Amino acid sequence: MIQEGVNKFKVAMFKKGLPNTPTKVQKVGRTWEAFGAIEGDLAKKVDTGVKGSYCMLYKSNKGYFKKHFHENKEAGIVLKGRIKINTPFESYIVEESCAFEIPPFMWHDAQILEDDTEIFIQYHPPFENDEWVGSFEPKKAS
Repeated sequence: MIQEGVNKFKVAMFKKGLPNTPTKVQKVGRTWEAFGAIEGDLAKKVDTGVKGSYCMLYKSNKGYFKKHFHENKEAGIVLKGRIKINTPFESYIVEESCAFEIPPFMWHDAQILEDDTEIFIQYHPPFENDEWVGSFEPKKAS
């Protein structure tokens, strides 16, 4: 009971001021295209031949991938470079050739620590109609 309250507090502090409403993000096609999370980043959908799997390749230079959550589990492998993942409960660095997993509905953000970073990401269950559904922190006014 107490731990549940502590966990809710940690989540609230991590996502302070962010909405709980889902936001749809553009579909990712099968050719490289701008993803839009970090300036100059690219993504493309990968067909693995496995039903119930939505996979993509993501490339980016150094930058901040803002806080967000999605309705499905995210697992990935850093193919090149390093990233730092932050959740309400932990922060950790994922090195090249290492994997990560983020539970459904878990608020998280990431820092791309090296230029030319490449990540293979799988979402399960796949997104309905191939659309990414989640919630992003709003853009800061410039």
